[in-house]
Amino acid sequence: MVFVVVVSAITGACLQPGRSCGGGFCAIGYECGEDENDHPVCVAPAWLNTCGNGAVEAGEDCDDGNRDGGDGCGSNCVHCGNGEVTGDEVCDPDVPVTTSCVALRYDFGRPGCGKSCDDLSAAPCGSWNWREEEPITSQALMGVWQSGPQDVFVVGDHGTVLHHNGQDWRVMTSPTSARLSGVWGSGPQDVFAVGESGTILHYDGQAWQATGSTTSEGLSGVWGSGPQDVFAVGQRGTILHHDGHGWQAMDSTTAEGLSGVWGSGPQDVFAVGQRGTILHYDGHGWQAMDSTTAEGLSGVWGAGRRTSLLWGERHDLALRRP
Repeated sequence: MVFVVVVSAITGACLQPGRSCGGGFCAIGYECGEDENDHPVCVAPAWLNTCGNGAVEAGEDCDDGNRDGGDGCGSNCVHCGNGEVTGDEVCDPDVPVTTSCVALRYDFGRPGCGKSCDDLSAAPCGSWNWREEEPITSQALMGVWQSGPQDVFVVGDHGTVLHHNGQDWRVMTSPTSARLSGVWGSGPQDVFAVGESGTILHYDGQAWQATGSTTSEGLSGVWGSGPQDVFAVGQRGTILHHDGHGWQAMDSTTAEGLSGVWGSGPQDVFAVGQRGTILHYDGHGWQAMDSTTAEGLSGVWGAGRRTSLLWGERHDLALRRP
């Protein structure tokens, strides 16, 4: 919102006489200044010497009437992208960044410049191994999924949903306080999260919303081959399927709790759970598979139709399907 009045040279459009400004007057108490195009402007008293008031004042290179970055005038009213690091800028896209990515807790690379020139971008940075991130929540975190390195979702206790944009983590507004255990999406604008008491949330790229669930059983995992083919699994052998319109219960052939689900395609889906339970879906129905363990299985993932990896509640338990 811009609290600026541009002075008109037309007498009929002038404010009531107070301070002379250009070809007109500013109301009593208002100050006369100039915008980026050197046109006279009247500035409200409460907005004097404030970035975003539309008048270029002391210490400002520009002022386009807002404090948004990435539009040519930075959030601190200094130019961004003029080939110089000036004022409160940290960097400029046309000036090489001399700081190493090591200073940003990465292993190699050279940072880029953020679109507002007021922060470095870690997008070009990389890590050789795992590295610890700064925590922004004390809640236990249960599931993670990403559509890419700049679009990562994490879910956990008390409805916690976090998002990573490639530079930092942020807490997202969640419509539930239920524990969330699994998250998966077909893309950045189609993400599902599941949790206790049959909770199912959907993110459309703008906000998370609760969706209709056909069970009150706790849900632990979710995966899909696409937006019209999504599976969710949970307690007491619960398996739900989403066809793009709604969720329907499926016959799982087991009463054991299920913890994880993954597939290589719509006709090759696996679900795993308690007591070594392994189920397979061929596009028509779920069937139990022979298992080489009676230990609980927590998750399943694969690199293709012929290779699947299953892991269990015991830290040393991992099964591989050749």
